[in-house]
Amino acid sequence: MILVLRKSEPPKFHKSAVREPYDVAKVKKYLRDNCCKNLAARKRHLAAGKFATNLWRMPSLKVNSKEKYGHPAQKPERLIERIVLSSSDPGDLVLDLFSGSGTNSLVAERHDRKFFGVEKMPAISNWRGRG
Repeated sequence: MILVLRKSEPPKFHKSAVREPYDVAKVKKYLRDNCCKNLAARKRHLAAGKFATNLWRMPSLKVNSKEKYGHPAQKPERLIERIVLSSSDPGDLVLDLFSGSGTNSLVAERHDRKFFGVEKMPAISNWRGRG
């Protein structure tokens, strides 16, 4: 379960941050379609990718994954990255009250967000050599 809580109103959602690339066959099909009068606009749209639906498919972390740090509830960086990029701006604060392996903080830092993580288990809170 993932909760995204916001203090500001209205909540931010940058839908362009979670675009997904079109597959090559679909791009070729759309470029052949004559219904679009503005081919340059269609090419820009296809290059940017399609807007994500409410279902995001991505592989879970495997035991031997380079991302894996031994926490049983660790989420893939790609998932956290989509949440951080779509719901915050550079300079915003990302608060993670169950920091675990520190993936949220790592992704927030990578994308110029401030972050604050809380973890009660000392063995886990020294995440990735930063504790």
